[in-house]
Amino acid sequence: NEGGEVMRKWFCGAAILMCLMAMVTAGCQLNASAENDKYIELGETVHDIRKRYNEPYTAWGLTRVYQIEEDVYQLVIFNLDAKVDKSIEIIPGEGTRNAQGFIPIRFEEPEHYLGLTLEELEVELGPYHVSAGVKGFRPGYISDGGYLICFSVRNSGIVDFIEEHDMLQNKYINTWHIDSE
Repeated sequence: NEGGEVMRKWFCGAAILMCLMAMVTAGCQLNASAENDKYIELGETVHDIRKRYNEPYTAWGLTRVYQIEEDVYQLVIFNLDAKVDKSIEIIPGEGTRNAQGFIPIRFEEPEHYLGLTLEELEVELGPYHVSAGVKGFRPGYISDGGYLICFSVRNSGIVDFIEEHDMLQNKYINTWHIDSE
């Protein structure tokens, strides 16, 4: 029964091919899952993140930066419950992408913000992204360049000092202030 033998071989070949395709598909899905596990999602806890990353690349208050890939860093801002509230990817030399939970500010002409009240600052830039103060409240915003911009409002009730913090180098790179007379 030559026709039955041909059919049996064809079905065996088709079954082997389907098994190979299933294995390749499963491997691709596992690889995609591992790739996605690198990125930190909104709502993740510090504890969850520590399972994948021992230490952040840099840290400043509630703000942390983790190196996700060779040239991709993810800045996350935690809320007071130690859960990721905001996130953005930083690509050195290129800027930012994939902001979640906020819109980064375009920070041009910093002198314009000196002398504004907190209320005027929020009208111009929107709600602050993070409280950046170590010794008190300092509204902080993440710029579209990936920098943390901190505004100081002292006893005068107006913005009198601005700092631009490079989160990848973990240092202040620019400051602006109202000149004392």
